[in-house]
Amino acid sequence: FTSQKSDNINISLIDITGKLMISKKLHALSGVNSTDVNTSQLPSGIYILNIETTDGIIRKQVVK
Repeated sequence: FTSQKSDNINISLIDITGKLMISKKLHALSGVNSTDVNTSQLPSGIYILNIETTDGIIRKQVVK
C-alpha cells in the first residue's frame, strides 16, 4: 500500500461473519509500504482486509 505521509496504521482481517481474525499495528513511512499477514492458520474463504490510517480506511476483499 502507499501512504502519503508517515503514519501509524492498523491492519485487520475480518471473515464474512464479521469476526476479527487478525489485527496488526505498524508504522508506515511516506511512500510504498509492505507487510506480511500470516493466514496459514485460517480456513479457506473470503475475508475483508482493512488498512486504517488517520486519513481513512482502505478495504479490499481477499480470497484464501
